[in-house]
Amino acid sequence: NFPVAQDELAKARGAPRGSWHVTHNTYTEVSSEMGMPALIIYCMMLAFCWKSLTTVVNTRYPGYAWNELRLMAVSLRICLATFSAVACFGSYAYLPMVPILTGMAYALHHAAHRLYGGTFKMATAPSGSIRTPAFAAGRPRPITT
Repeated sequence: NFPVAQDELAKARGAPRGSWHVTHNTYTEVSSEMGMPALIIYCMMLAFCWKSLTTVVNTRYPGYAWNELRLMAVSLRICLATFSAVACFGSYAYLPMVPILTGMAYALHHAAHRLYGGTFKMATAPSGSIRTPAFAAGRPRPITT
């Protein structure tokens, strides 16, 4: 609303148009225009995407399909990290980049769940010294490194 009001004020003063500048930080843009709750929700959405992609990356099953899902998750995490850093220097709050990244992260996470018939979460090994994927009966055996 600030650029619109500034444009009207500039036209009232005789200028041909106003100065349509926006903030150069997406996070301050969200917080100043929508408030701190919106900033918290925005950051939580980015964190949720990171967490769901990390779950896919850290879980290992044998086979080509799972390896391809992991590579896509790694690529999306790189995109998310790049966007999060670049958002500190640009105004991207109202562009479709975040909804697209969020949708792709959720779709990939959902596809991974569907491929292996349920949840795949990290569980503590019986020895308690390493973390390995938790497997249900009938699922492929984990890859050991």
